[in-house]
Amino acid sequence: MFDSTVSMRTGSREGFIFFQIHDGRNGCSPPMSLRWGENNTLSFDSDYTRDQGMNGCVENRELRNARYSGPRLRRDGTQYHFQAIVEFDGSGDFDVSAYIDGAVVITGHYQPSNDPEFVASPRFYLKHGVYSQFEWPYEMVSENMRVYRAQN
Repeated sequence: MFDSTVSMRTGSREGFIFFQIHDGRNGCSPPMSLRWGENNTLSFDSDYTRDQGMNGCVENRELRNARYSGPRLRRDGTQYHFQAIVEFDGSGDFDVSAYIDGAVVITGHYQPSNDPEFVASPRFYLKHGVYSQFEWPYEMVSENMRVYRAQN
């Protein structure tokens, strides 16, 4: 589980990615990116890969079509308790649930094992920050950030 108190302060409506599960691939979207959109809701970006650069990318519609059910997020420095629970199955698939202030707001699955043409990632790592195609002024604060691993 990833756990942090996050706030964004900006006058821009630019969308940005602030949390990812990555595997180091080149050319495709990572297995899971959580986007804070210009409409101030959250959505996922996600691709499967055939390990052929941009020619091998296939959108993960399960995550990309997930519906956000939380509040409109504010960009005025309002603090949100953000949590992401990612349940890895050990074979390259995972489930993800994102929470804002204790309530689940968006969930989905990454399952490359459903198609033998897709590459199952041997390892994953977390990324947290502001990732955007364009530069714009902002202040993002992430406090009390912690990563927990469930004990079996």
